Amino acid sequence: MQKIVSFAPRDLAGRGENLFALVFAEPLPFHACQPRKDRNMARKPIFSSEEIIQAGKALEADKGGEVSSWEIHKHMGSVGNLGRVEGIWMQHLATREKEAELHQPEVPLPTVLQEALASGLARLKQGVETLLLNQRSSLLEEHQRQLALQHRDHAEELSKAKAEAERYRQEVTYLRSLLEADDEVEDEPE
Repeated sequence: MQKIVSFAPRDLAGRGENLFALVFAEPLPFHACQPRKDRNMARKPIFSSEEIIQAGKALEADKGGEVSSWEIHKHMGSVGNLGRVEGIWMQHLATREKEAELHQPEVPLPTVLQEALASGLARLKQGVETLLLNQRSSLLEEHQRQLALQHRDHAEELSKAKAEAERYRQEVTYLRSLLEADDEVEDEPE
């Protein structure tokens, strides 16, 4: 439980409010707690993006190679946000690399290498064509062999079926002869 300390009511900060009114007052409305939109709450950066990039380029020229964002930050007096310097410099490096890739001139190969490459590609083409023709012929031979085996199996099955049909025909003939003999026996007078 909260302990309430009593004070004599008095004017706080010259606003005509007393302590009792502040303790038991309604909470402030939501919009009163929000920052005003007409004010920019972020502090203005000490160095602009362009200044950071120019400092980095100058360091690269002096050093004759790549520089880190820490070196740029140190060169600028170690003032400002190192993370911001690093972000700006990394973004600059990425865009610079993309531009370099786009504007890279195409250098033709020497004539000797071009001829060797053309010769190699011609041999490769010939080798692939030969390989495909050999593959095609071996597939055709395999298909013909399988087809011949199927025809042989079909002929064997057909001969078996004909033999079985002939056996059934003979059995039917035999059974008819028995029926006819039985009919003759029944037809005879006793």
